[in-house]
Amino acid sequence: MIPEKTMLDLLGGDPLVRMLPHATVTEASREMLRHHIGAVVIEENDQTIGILTERDINYRVVASGRDTTALLRDVMTPDPTLIPPNTKASDALRQVVHHRYRYALVGQDRKAIGIVLISRIFAEVTKNLDNNVDEIDAFIRDGVFSDRGPLH
Repeated sequence: MIPEKTMLDLLGGDPLVRMLPHATVTEASREMLRHHIGAVVIEENDQTIGILTERDINYRVVASGRDTTALLRDVMTPDPTLIPPNTKASDALRQVVHHRYRYALVGQDRKAIGIVLISRIFAEVTKNLDNNVDEIDAFIRDGVFSDRGPLH
C-alpha cells in the first residue's frame, strides 16, 4: 500500500502571507487579491496569533457593518490550531472538519510554516483511499499485493 502523505508533503499549493495585527482589513484584502489566496496569517513577535479568512471578512466586517479600516487583531480568528508538519493527511482532515476550518495552518510551537486548503487535504485522502481499494481488489482477485508479491 502507498504510504499516506503528511501535511508537510501537501505544502506548496498556496503561499503563506504573513501580516501584522495592526494592519487593516483593506490591506489584508489587497494581499489576498494580489496573491490569489483566501487567508492571511497574523503574526506578532515571530509567533502566529491569528488567521484572517474571506469568511472572517464576510461575517465580521461586511455583514456586521464594520469599516474595512478595522484592525486585523479585532476581526481575525485568534489562536488558530496549528497542525504539526508530520501529521498524516487523514488525521489533519479529521481536525479541520471537527473545527469547521476551510484552511489548515501547518506548524508548531506557535509558528505557522504553511497553509493547506481543506479541498487539497480531502483530495489526497480520497486518492489514498482509492489506491488502497485498488490494492485490496487486486489481492482479492489475484492473491497478490503489488509491492510484496504473493501471499503464502
